[in-house]
Amino acid sequence: MEPAPPSDPNIDQASNCPSASAATTQSQTETPAIPPPSQAPSTSADPSPAIPPPAQAPDISESISRLTDVEARAILARAYKNHPGVRDLFHQATNTTEAEFREEALSVERRRVIVHNTPAGTRLSDLEACFGIFGPIIDAQIRLTQFHTVAFVLFAHPECAALAVQVPIANVNGADVQIHPGTDSCELCRIGQFEFYFNLIG
Repeated sequence: MEPAPPSDPNIDQASNCPSASAATTQSQTETPAIPPPSQAPSTSADPSPAIPPPAQAPDISESISRLTDVEARAILARAYKNHPGVRDLFHQATNTTEAEFREEALSVERRRVIVHNTPAGTRLSDLEACFGIFGPIIDAQIRLTQFHTVAFVLFAHPECAALAVQVPIANVNGADVQIHPGTDSCELCRIGQFEFYFNLIG
C-alpha cells in the first residue's frame, strides 16, 4: 500500500477545501497594496515669481562711493571716460572739480612693470594666466628694470588697468599703444598713471 501523501495544513481534510486560515492568508497576499492618498495641494497660494524691473541705466552711485573697491574703480573709470554726464555726477559725489581730480590723479606715484620676452599681440589676460592674478604681475615684475624694453603701454592704477585685460598689446581702440614718457593722463581711464613695459619679440 502506498503511503498517504502528507496532509496539507492549508486544506481542510474533511471537506478537501482550503481552510479559512489559508483563504485569509491568500487574500492578504493577493490584495494589492492600497497607495496612500495623494497629498492634497496646499490651499495657500504660492508666491508668484518676482517680475524683473524694466531695464534701466546702471546706477554708478554705489561705485562712486566705494572708490577703494577694485571693481568699483574699474566701473567708474570706464563710465568716467565713456558716458556723458558721469563726470559731473562724479565730481558732485566727491565734492571735487575736474582740475582737482586730475591733480590728485597725476600725483599718484608711477609704477613700472617689466614683462620679459612678450610676443607681439599678447593680451594682458594671457599674462595673467602666466603670473597669476593681476597683483602678482605687478609685485613680481616691478624690479626687473634691467631688461631692455622696446614698447610700453601706459595704464592707470593696478585696479583700473584691469579694464584693458582683453585689449591686445599691439593695439588699443585702433590706435598705437606706445605712449611717450611724460604723458600726463591715462587715455583709458584717467585715474593716475601705470606703466607696463613689454620686451616684445616677433
